[in-house]
Amino acid sequence: MLQKVKQFVDGLFKISVYPNTPQHLQRTLECILLLRPDADEAVQIAAYSHDLARAFAKNTFENKAFDDPQYLAEHQEIGAKAISEFLLQQGYEKNKVDRVYNMVRHHEEGGDEESNILMDADSVSYLLKPTHLRPEFIQSLGKEKVKTKLEYMFGRIHSNKAKEIAKPLYEKALEDLRKI
Repeated sequence: MLQKVKQFVDGLFKISVYPNTPQHLQRTLECILLLRPDADEAVQIAAYSHDLARAFAKNTFENKAFDDPQYLAEHQEIGAKAISEFLLQQGYEKNKVDRVYNMVRHHEEGGDEESNILMDADSVSYLLKPTHLRPEFIQSLGKEKVKTKLEYMFGRIHSNKAKEIAKPLYEKALEDLRKI
């Protein structure tokens, strides 16, 4: 099923304002497997589809706070519903669909073991390649908002293992931002 999910998700992003999101999703999947090598297919599907809501976005989040509760709630809910509907249409087991829904629905704030691991993998993935350090993002968002995003992504990490991996990445990203 993971391959079907990848095809579905990648297809949606080809026509989105966030066409590079599948690269982040693939890194998040790799981070899930780094943090939890025995992650089952449902966890891997959640990793690859957690930002699915971006595929339906009409514009980028330049005018929104990264940690805005309303934005985050909508982002999580839209993605959770979209991937769940797809999985149900594919005949995926209902209990696994429910798990994927829960993980995607809570990947920004965590709250249970599976959602926490997805949140951690998402943050580590972002810090591996902080796209907001690209000149076009700094120019449109400003250095302070980019710094806020870096702080948000590092600050929400739950597990010690993920923090250990992310800390040097976070520090390097902040140093790179200071040099710009």
